[in-house]
Amino acid sequence: MHIDDLLRIAVERKASDLHLKVGNFPYLRVDGHLVALSDLKRLSAEDMLPIACSMMSNRQKQKFKESAELDLAYGVAGLGRFRVNVFQQRGNVGLVLRVVPTKIRNFEELHLLNASNPDDFSLRLHGIRSSTDAAREQMQGAMEGFDRNPSRS
Repeated sequence: MHIDDLLRIAVERKASDLHLKVGNFPYLRVDGHLVALSDLKRLSAEDMLPIACSMMSNRQKQKFKESAELDLAYGVAGLGRFRVNVFQQRGNVGLVLRVVPTKIRNFEELHLLNASNPDDFSLRLHGIRSSTDAAREQMQGAMEGFDRNPSRS
């Protein structure tokens, strides 16, 4: 199976991550839980390197060969963008791919609060800290949309 097919499944099932490890089924992280794609075959060592290399430029392949780890961005036309971590663990290649959302979700979609009654709360943004740019961008986008929503004033 091609990486684009796996990513298409991930996006369709609203996964945040796709985990690929030798000897395992592909796994999706959906709502914080890992879900095996057990209808697909387990990944072999022979599967993993071609999958990883299919997303890399020649320069990135050389860097991975030297350091056994690489972070890169990957895009699929009509599907979306993805952050990719390729690593070597116990002699095998592994991958974790994070879906970078193209739509900024609002508070309700992020399940951050029940904003049906704006008089019930006061919200101030002092700063957002996150280990990923995507999460920070989602929060900032939701806050901006919240602040500009005339139905809440």
